[in-house]
Amino acid sequence: MGPGIPTETRGRSSVLFSPPARPAPPAPRRSLVAARSTDLDMSDSPSRITAIVAAARHPGRFDILVDEVSYAVLLLDAIERLELTVGRDIAGLEARIADEAAALKVYDRAMSMLAFRARSSVELARGLVRKGEPKALVERAVGRLLEQGLLDDAAFAQSFTRARVLGARQSKRRVQQGLARRGVP
Repeated sequence: MGPGIPTETRGRSSVLFSPPARPAPPAPRRSLVAARSTDLDMSDSPSRITAIVAAARHPGRFDILVDEVSYAVLLLDAIERLELTVGRDIAGLEARIADEAAALKVYDRAMSMLAFRARSSVELARGLVRKGEPKALVERAVGRLLEQGLLDDAAFAQSFTRARVLGARQSKRRVQQGLARRGVP
């Protein structure tokens, strides 16, 4: 017997418990990354950027609001590259904004994986593809990390070798096999 379920007591019907009315949940925030192009509102009124605000949970990221609804989260350089300004109509830019937002999502996921533990560039790319990220965006994110110096195969190989030889007491051949598995020659 659950709450609000009518039961029969001594031949009479009664309700044991009536749950309190809950307030309606807030409307979900629409994000271009999560939305398909068929889900986007293509009404007669043009969609305009109503605000560009700093994202509360992601430092260095900016939330693009279109018609007062969250549309995408982008970096400042992407906003400048796309020449997005408050009041600008986004017609024709939807695909480019979606691409930038998706690339940022893959980059952030790569950073999270690197924060968990050091990885080689090949190992990171394999992991991202295995998690379902598009290969083109993975290559773009890995290239950006290499360019920024946040991903370094030589430093990874040195650290990996030191840990395996000194810590785990593994042989030279075993260490070489471990590096090869991780994509380091």
